[in-house]
Amino acid sequence: MSIVKILAPVTGAKRDEITLATAFQAAKQFAAHVEVLFVHRDPREAIPYSEVPLPPDVIQDIVDGAEEVRKQSTKAARQSFSKATADFNVTVLETPAPLNTTTASYRETTGHLATILAKAAALTDLVVIPPLPRAGDGEVHDALVRVLTKAGRPALLCASDRPAHLGKKVAIGWDGRNAAAKALLAAVPILEKAESVELISIGNVRPGDSSLSEAREYLALHDIRCAERVVEPGLRSIADTLLDTVHNSGGDLLVVGGYGHSRLVESIFGGVTESIISHPRLPILMVH
Repeated sequence: MSIVKILAPVTGAKRDEITLATAFQAAKQFAAHVEVLFVHRDPREAIPYSEVPLPPDVIQDIVDGAEEVRKQSTKAARQSFSKATADFNVTVLETPAPLNTTTASYRETTGHLATILAKAAALTDLVVIPPLPRAGDGEVHDALVRVLTKAGRPALLCASDRPAHLGKKVAIGWDGRNAAAKALLAAVPILEKAESVELISIGNVRPGDSSLSEAREYLALHDIRCAERVVEPGLRSIADTLLDTVHNSGGDLLVVGGYGHSRLVESIFGGVTESIISHPRLPILMVH
């Protein structure tokens, strides 16, 4: 098993540096190709809805302003791409090709990020998602949900900082459910190259539970050795306990299942998934 293609969206913002660093750190283990995608909004969408028609000159000013922002964002995104490919010694190609080294391509399109990213993810092994601030980013959050639930592809959520390395010490958040199993399966190519792997359960699976032993046995068939740990959350939330445990043990990647319950239920009552993605202390590989 391997990873040959990674999709990474950029927006012309400062966080592009983190997104690209995370994508290339993941890609270099597999000599994978990274497709960097900039999705522009149509400048005409900047025109606010009003029951009273706006004067043509006002509409033109709004469109011109949006177009100027687009140009500035494009320039910033391309500069970040050029710098990142140079920093990571990545070969830039117009068309992906197997070169036994990390490669990248850059393309731009117009539309809505969530829709286009989910469609582009269909033939992608891994989709890198920019870091989500605690205040939230509706467009990027929607893109994450669509990639997971509509495209059904693994998503690698960036941490709030550039990773020094990725996939050396990997933790798997394990609760014995289907989403966690699917995440483990998707992570096998990374786990095979990891220096250490640990199954971590937060109070809801006990040592000796059949799901833990089955997960360990499955990984052993891939010649992956793993440790096990059960942690009691105490007064803390499951998400905080899991993140603290992995972070304090020096883990550089957390693998978890996403939206294991009804998406509607999670949107109303919150949930472990939402808590984890809103506290990006380390990169998180997530699968629905």
